Amino acid sequence: MFPFDEAQGDAYVGGFVADPEEYLSLESASKQRYCNIANRTLTSKYGGYVIPADAVYDFASVLATVYSDQNKLAQQGVTQFSLSGSIGISFKNGKQELADLVPRHIADLISDANPDLPKVDGRIKPTVL
Repeated sequence: MFPFDEAQGDAYVGGFVADPEEYLSLESASKQRYCNIANRTLTSKYGGYVIPADAVYDFASVLATVYSDQNKLAQQGVTQFSLSGSIGISFKNGKQELADLVPRHIADLISDANPDLPKVDGRIKPTVL
């Protein structure tokens, strides 16, 4: 479980995230859940790297937006829907894996926290030796 600090997370997201509304509007338990998922995903994707708390809070805010009420439908595989023919919404990418949702700037935060390790480029590629 990620050592969640709501005040620290809210301060980071409120100050550094372009679209903080979804994350900041969550109840404390939901923020903790998104931080746990973000930490697990980043730790799995960037094994061997120290994952800074800022990267976890930032990715948790990404997840809160991706899994917001409307966007949740895309994650569930819905590609298009309409309401009484008056409004229609289509989703470009549909369902994505969590690791594929990590933005470049979060990979940069992880690289900056690990100056003695190779810079991560957003994707860890297998290497044959």
